[in-house]
Amino acid sequence: MNAILNIIGLPFLVGILLFLIPERWRLMKGLTSLATGVVTLILGVILYFSENQIFNLNDSLNSSGWLFSDNPVVRDAARYVTFNVDGLCKLILLFITLFSVLINGYSLVYMGKHKKVGNYYEYFLITL
Repeated sequence: MNAILNIIGLPFLVGILLFLIPERWRLMKGLTSLATGVVTLILGVILYFSENQIFNLNDSLNSSGWLFSDNPVVRDAARYVTFNVDGLCKLILLFITLFSVLINGYSLVYMGKHKKVGNYYEYFLITL
């Protein structure tokens, strides 16, 4: 069930890391963003063809050694985080990831011509 956490966490973490790359390497940032979108799309397709599931974050914290899993505030908050993955959720997730890859591919071409937009790919991945 780590696919849900990867779909949520991977674009967010890569978006944060892209802030460290200078703006003059915009093409590399765009290609990294596109690759992250493709990986997220693949995870979305895998999740789409899986069975319906209920995922509780508290169970995941108990079974893995996350960075903040020993913090009592995180443990208390994790009791209330539950993801219900049903057919509608999987369909919406599949189309969100598909459209994000299409938008990212289009914006690679568009951003190559316009140099004024800064940190576009970072914010795009964080909101994905």
